[in-house]
Amino acid sequence: SHTAPDFTRETDVTAALPAQLAGAIRQALDNLAPAHLQVARGKEDTVAFCRRYRMKDGSVRTNPGIMNPDVAEPLGTPDYTVEVLVAADGRPIGGLVHYGLHCDTVGGTEISADWTYSLRECLRESLGPDLALLTPIGTAGDVNHWNVFKPAPARGFAGTERIGRAIGRAALDALEHAESVRPGPVRGLRKTIEVDLRYPTDDELAEARRIWEQPPSDKADFTLDRVEAGRRIRAAARGRTTALDVTVLAMGDVALVGVPCELFTELGLDIKGRSPFDHTLVVTLADANIGYVGPRKAHEEGGYEMTSTLLAAGMAEKLADTAVELLCAAHAAK
Repeated sequence: SHTAPDFTRETDVTAALPAQLAGAIRQALDNLAPAHLQVARGKEDTVAFCRRYRMKDGSVRTNPGIMNPDVAEPLGTPDYTVEVLVAADGRPIGGLVHYGLHCDTVGGTEISADWTYSLRECLRESLGPDLALLTPIGTAGDVNHWNVFKPAPARGFAGTERIGRAIGRAALDALEHAESVRPGPVRGLRKTIEVDLRYPTDDELAEARRIWEQPPSDKADFTLDRVEAGRRIRAAARGRTTALDVTVLAMGDVALVGVPCELFTELGLDIKGRSPFDHTLVVTLADANIGYVGPRKAHEEGGYEMTSTLLAAGMAEKLADTAVELLCAAHAAK
């Protein structure tokens, strides 16, 4: 969530987190019980939009502004799929809803779970107030909730509730046609890969530090020169390569893929298309966050995401290939 606590500054929250994580694991272990697992797939296509656009002058811009007359066309299409898992012992006791959309609808500095809160409330109203529901985010590196072709407020709690409940209704509609997940062992796989970074030259790094030392503009959240400067400084601190973990958790006909980044939709669809599982949920920001990761062609297009990305061109495809490799291995081991 873009309105989560800042763990680098709010030390009281940071100090409390390990005990909360351990408590969640303890709670799960204390409540182990047999349950029937169901899976369902739905669609919600009114709340997610591509956020990268080709402008009429040929350039590429991220979030070019509502009703901007210089927009020519979007550079992609969101994945509108809503995947739902529910565990029940006669009544629903827990589950997850998976959808690809940034949690950036609230704005400001208040702490909020964003649209995922309204999603959970929507499902609890129908399935029971004690439903434990996870909301892993799908591939949304190039997606957000702003329809640039329609005038509407960009942020605020009213929009947050509308979006969360729209996804919730799609999840509930999908559950009307839920199928049982085939019994069998749970398989967990992980592979660490080495990826190349966009390592700066000495001159690029010196220029980046000069820019970074200047106070930011009070007219914008960021400017692309500061975004690029920050990326060069971070890359120099990491080195020419870095290690990333790709994970797969599989059960029956369902597999979750964990990628430690904000992956573009095109790559998520590629992984799903090559997966041997009937239901493949690509979960972004899993275990870590290297930042935005887009396909090779996006490096040529530019825009905010590709200005800030640490990974060199071609590394996104390497990550996707690794995910498919793990999916195939998990499927073969069932």
